[in-house]
Amino acid sequence: VWPLRHEVMWPSKPLEYVVIPGDEDAATSRHFGLFLLDKDEPVSVVSLFWERREGQGVDESVAQFRKFCTRVSHQQKGYGTLLLERLVADARAGGAKSLWCNARVEQAGYYRKLGLSDVPGRAFEKDGQRYVIMEMPLRRPTAREK
Repeated sequence: VWPLRHEVMWPSKPLEYVVIPGDEDAATSRHFGLFLLDKDEPVSVVSLFWERREGQGVDESVAQFRKFCTRVSHQQKGYGTLLLERLVADARAGGAKSLWCNARVEQAGYYRKLGLSDVPGRAFEKDGQRYVIMEMPLRRPTAREK
């Protein structure tokens, strides 16, 4: 996961820059990779992190996906979308009530097409990159929808 994150997202930074707290905690994180049959390396990766939100009488599980990227030579082919669809299904099956991410502003349109919405007033900047926080509610499909 780390080498592809580094190559695609922050190639000018040291590899350690793309390692995030919780990456190696199996209790709170899960990593996804999409591999092609003829390749030994992933073409797309994303990480899912679980957290609990408490307050206002609510105690629910939410999930955040982070460090989603697809090898440049394989972008615009649907691989990343397939991977995110799997991640959404896993987050839903795991009981998450919502899924959120820090999206680079230039990628926000892509996430909107997948059903995420901007969280008003939650934009920020990090290392020259502008981000917007986006989220989507998750619900279990009804028996009829399965």
